[in-house]
Amino acid sequence: MIGPYRVIERIGAGGMATVYKAHHDALSRYVALKILPDFLAEQEGFKERFQQEAVAIAHLRHPSVLAVYDYGEQDGNSYIVEEFVEGGTLSDRMGKPHALDETVAMLSPIASALDYAHSRGVLHRDVKPSNIMLTADSTPILGDFGLAKMMSGTEHLTMSGMIVGTPEYMAPEQCSGLPIDATADVYSLGVVAYQMLTGQVPFKAATPAAVIVAQMRGELPPPRSINPDLSPSAESALLKGLARKPDDRWPKAGDLIGALAAAEATATSTAAPAAVSGFAAPPVTPLPTPPPSYPSSYPSYYPPPAAVSTPAAPAGVPVWVLILLAVGAGISTFVALLFLIPLFDTSDPSAQEGSLLFVIPGILLAILQGAAFFGLYQRQSWGRGLGFVAAAALCLTCLGVVLGAPLIYGLVKSKTTD
Repeated sequence: MIGPYRVIERIGAGGMATVYKAHHDALSRYVALKILPDFLAEQEGFKERFQQEAVAIAHLRHPSVLAVYDYGEQDGNSYIVEEFVEGGTLSDRMGKPHALDETVAMLSPIASALDYAHSRGVLHRDVKPSNIMLTADSTPILGDFGLAKMMSGTEHLTMSGMIVGTPEYMAPEQCSGLPIDATADVYSLGVVAYQMLTGQVPFKAATPAAVIVAQMRGELPPPRSINPDLSPSAESALLKGLARKPDDRWPKAGDLIGALAAAEATATSTAAPAAVSGFAAPPVTPLPTPPPSYPSSYPSYYPPPAAVSTPAAPAGVPVWVLILLAVGAGISTFVALLFLIPLFDTSDPSAQEGSLLFVIPGILLAILQGAAFFGLYQRQSWGRGLGFVAAAALCLTCLGVVLGAPLIYGLVKSKTTD
């Protein structure tokens, strides 16, 4: 017995935990009991880190995140109690290329789980097929959240040369020991998608150290060089997810799978559908009503349709022409308003007459330029002709200002001195 859990059999072991099938008699249910290596209890800061990560994982509530029921310590061994899943893991079905629609159906729930966890500030750090468990109806569930974080920084691992994570699925910055963010999990999910679509991981070598060097410096084999049936758009989506620099990757896991789904939709719309075998898309079930700690809504994982906008300029019309018309209309309006002021000065009739010579042409020219701008911007046939008229009127107005302003000034002065 470990706590209230009766151990039945060992069902797996790895670098980070030994997994047992156990039974919780009080609740009459089977659970997965993960016992961490005993040397961790001696490491400074591990208990605090273990508790912090275990609590964070236990608060995750998502249909595709393996539920964590409990955690504790007994006889110097830390353990985590999780939901027991009997359908095996995705790694059991690897080894051959899978169809694009199968890959999208399998990894869409995993992408949803990752984006949800990232929104809660939790990184996985070890996304790989063996951590994707399958239920009896092949529904995927992502487990082992936070185990890599619990193990990171332990002195024993550093001294023994063990690596926290799986080199074949680790992002380059994770291999380098640099700080990571959500895009590291996106990279790992991209490796899983690459493996499903091609039948092999991007980088493989005789030793983990060689794989790490390849992740950081090697050249990624194009997916279509391994699986020629893959569409160029699907390959492009994969390559973006596996970009060496984090800023060049998809920002969310759902973006990667959404791009693959779009590529699959394009392919099926241009070719007759073929019968496939293997994974079946998991049944769609409504999400339970979320507790207050839930996010108000789940993010959308398919890229939104491109926004429809009015073109900046009609074909054949430079943008600077529209800018000049707009600026000209503004200046003409300003001049017209400026010369409206003397019209209210009844003490000087001459100034009122002179102002009218500017106000009326200014208003007409502003209207003309504004109409020409509108016609050209809306791609109307009359807009081009009106633009020529506005340009000609503007030239005449400028010439009139240069020649007429001194003339008006002289006439006004001559009249007042009589």
